[in-house]
Amino acid sequence: MRLKELRQQAGLTQTQVARSLGLHRSSYIHYELGERKPSFELLFKFADFYKVTTDYLLDYSDINYKTLETQNTQYVSK
Repeated sequence: MRLKELRQQAGLTQTQVARSLGLHRSSYIHYELGERKPSFELLFKFADFYKVTTDYLLDYSDINYKTLETQNTQYVSK
C-alpha cells in the first residue's frame, strides 16, 4: 500500500493520520508497514482521507482522483 508515500506527500505525521482516522498510532504503523491488512471499511477510510482511489492506494493503478479530475477537465474544455 502507498500509505507512507501519501502521508509524507501530505506532510503529516503517523500520529496525525492515526488520530484523524480514530486509530492508535501503533495500529496505523502496522498498516503503513504492510504488517496488517485493513478491513474494507478502513481501506475506504484511507482512500477518502488521502483523496485517492482504492486501486491507487493498493498500488494496482497509477491513476488517482487528482489525475482523473485533471483529465476530465481537459477533456471537457476541448
